[in-house]
Amino acid sequence: MKKILYTTLILILTASVSSSCDKMDCNGDLDGMWQMTRWEKRADQTIVADNNSGFYYYFKLDLMKFSNVNETTYYLSRFQHIGDSLFIGEVYKSPFDEVVPVEELKHFGGDVHGRFRILELSSSKMILCNTENILSFRKY
Repeated sequence: MKKILYTTLILILTASVSSSCDKMDCNGDLDGMWQMTRWEKRADQTIVADNNSGFYYYFKLDLMKFSNVNETTYYLSRFQHIGDSLFIGEVYKSPFDEVVPVEELKHFGGDVHGRFRILELSSSKMILCNTENILSFRKY
């Protein structure tokens, strides 16, 4: 009887672990919530925002969220992380989930191409750049 109980318990644990692995973080250090600490324009080094501005990026699985704590509107998008680049897919504006052009992400440091180059990425710090901006973040 003990042997059957142990076997059943092992099967249940194996099934739960294997099903939860499908939803585990798959982006390494990129996964999680990032607070923007500095937004600098590349053209003239103007500082657009700092850590008090309330900008956040979230990464989970293949989803990316752009938000500002001072606004009720936020943006969701699928993304691809290939090498040192992030490629933004179709962008949805919430709370009504309408599809919007990727240009709307300019309000969060994005550019018209929907791409970021990763200059630095660790478990606590991230620096992204695109054609217009350099964005620094800290893991929140």
